[in-house]
Amino acid sequence: MNTMKPHPTPLAKTKKIRLAAYVASKPSEPSRVAALKKQYEEYVASHPEYDSVDFYWDEGEKRLELSKRKEWTRLLRDCENGKVDRIITNSVASFTRNYKDLIEAVHTLKEMGVEMYFEQEELDTAKMDIRSIQEITEMLLKISGSEDTGMTQAY
Repeated sequence: MNTMKPHPTPLAKTKKIRLAAYVASKPSEPSRVAALKKQYEEYVASHPEYDSVDFYWDEGEKRLELSKRKEWTRLLRDCENGKVDRIITNSVASFTRNYKDLIEAVHTLKEMGVEMYFEQEELDTAKMDIRSIQEITEMLLKISGSEDTGMTQAY
């Protein structure tokens, strides 16, 4: 949620988009998260195509495993219940360092009809299929110098 550019999607043509923000951070970053939450709130307020759902924030040691994140689990539940159309997050690396978790999460969201936007990389799942996401993830791994598909290096 750095630049907060408008992110038009196919949903914008038919209804207000129910937007959620997701952040995973180290315990030492609460001030950064507070700033991101404020940016998210200002962004939604200035874009009438969006309705704010919630700001989901996971903090701490278990951030590498999506299945152990309470707020991610809550967000998925809200998606399953039809409360969320689109999720915005800062970057692939801040979302997860695990390639398999990334692909599984995006696939699960796509099956529910939920889009995800990674701001730093300007990746929008509304504009790609799962194979494209796998290819981009592999490209990011090469750029970062890691050939490990688990992407589990320390943050």
